[in-house]
Amino acid sequence: MKKIFFIVLCVCWTGMVNASPFQVTPMRLELESGSNIGNVTVYNSGDDVLNIQVKAKRWSQDKKTGNDQLTATKELVFFPKIFTIPAHGKKNIRVGFQGEVIGKERSYRLFIRELPVKKPGLSGAQFVIQISMPVFIYPVGSSKPRKPNMQGIEIHEGALVLKAVNPSARYYSLNKIEVVGSHEGHRVFEHEQGGWYVLSGGTRLFPLGIDQKQCLQADSLQLTGHVLLAQSEEGDTSHVEFPLTPALCKQITAQTQAK
Repeated sequence: MKKIFFIVLCVCWTGMVNASPFQVTPMRLELESGSNIGNVTVYNSGDDVLNIQVKAKRWSQDKKTGNDQLTATKELVFFPKIFTIPAHGKKNIRVGFQGEVIGKERSYRLFIRELPVKKPGLSGAQFVIQISMPVFIYPVGSSKPRKPNMQGIEIHEGALVLKAVNPSARYYSLNKIEVVGSHEGHRVFEHEQGGWYVLSGGTRLFPLGIDQKQCLQADSLQLTGHVLLAQSEEGDTSHVEFPLTPALCKQITAQTQAK
């Protein structure tokens, strides 16, 4: 019987991935330009040998929407690229950057993938894990923004979105957005939205999960953005308020309404 392999792509913020015997730490690598090489440790907590392959892509974001874009690169140096980890063992990947980064940081994605292994008598679907790990090479002496820059709201592809910008030299991770809609000072709806990275010099649109009916019930929208600086360290919150008008709300289409 022909085997079918499924890749489970894990795009993680911090910590370790515990969904399989394949685990990685840290989940985000940040190196100052000209600094020493960083280490990423891959763990195998299972009872079988794991074969691992590592690849890198340059990571950028679309200038208008902030959608992630990945392109081939040789700028990031890492070793080894293919290796085996014995049961309950571990292996270090050395990661570095050749050259100097000036002005704004460069961002990459390191893809650490479990290679499928053919086992006698095994047929059907087999799941393998691939972890997409952010790597940032930042200018000497630069620091990350402690709060998000939430510039405005607009309609994009029929959805109400927040426009966040980042003019600084380093990224910030807007990991949570508190959304509150009010009418004449009284709350009519509230919820939380997950966030994402806003790369240096970039712009990103975050869907706010507001449907047309909700929007028409409110006359103002209050947003609170939370920045995550490190695994257990939060930055400063940013509070903004924008008016909601019937003309704006009616642009939210049924196809993109929030669930």
